[in-house]
Amino acid sequence: MLKLPSKPIVIFILMASILLFSSFITTNVLSTKITEAETINWRHNLKLKRSDFKASKKWVLDNSVASSYCGFGYSITDVDGDISGNIYVRFNSDKSWFNHEITDPKKVEYILKHEQLHFDICELFGRKMYKEVLRLISLNKLNQRTIERIQSKLEKQYSDYQKRYDKETNHSIIVSKQKKWQEKIRKELSQMKQYANYGTF
Repeated sequence: MLKLPSKPIVIFILMASILLFSSFITTNVLSTKITEAETINWRHNLKLKRSDFKASKKWVLDNSVASSYCGFGYSITDVDGDISGNIYVRFNSDKSWFNHEITDPKKVEYILKHEQLHFDICELFGRKMYKEVLRLISLNKLNQRTIERIQSKLEKQYSDYQKRYDKETNHSIIVSKQKKWQEKIRKELSQMKQYANYGTF
C-alpha cells in the first residue's frame, strides 16, 4: 500500500492531454503538461474562435486545416490524510493551429464547430472524472492510488472516444454524422450536468 506523505504536498497529474488533428487526418495522443497561462478553460457559453488558435505552425506535415490541443486533468493536495483538489478542462491556444488562408466564413464556422466538439468531449470527461472522485469521497477511498486508477481508465476511454468521433464523421467531412455527434454530445453533457461544478473537491 502506498502511503501518502504527512506534510502538505501538491500532486499535479495531467489526466489526458490529447493533440487533436481535425479535418482529414487521424488523432494522436500526446502526454504533455498544459499550463494555465496558455489556456482557455471550458465554459458553457464559450465557443472557440479562429483567433483562439495561435500556433504558428502545425505539429506534423499533413493536409489538415486545423488542430486543437486540449486536455483535462486534476491536482490534489494531501495534508495529513485530508485530501482536496480540483479538476480542469482546458484548450491550449498556443499549441492549437488553424489555417488562416481559409477565409470563407461558412467554412471557417464549420471547421470551428468540429473543433469545438473535441473541446466539448474533453468537458464531458472532466465531468466523468468528477463523478468518480465524488464516488470515492463517499466511500472514504479517495487517495493518490485510487485517483490514478481513475486517470488510467478515463484516459483510454477519452482517447478512444475522440478517435471514434473523427472516424465516424471522417474528420467532419460527413456532414450528417457531424450533426448527429453534435446532438449526441449536447445530450451527454446535459445528462452529466450535475457534475459540471468540478472546480474543487
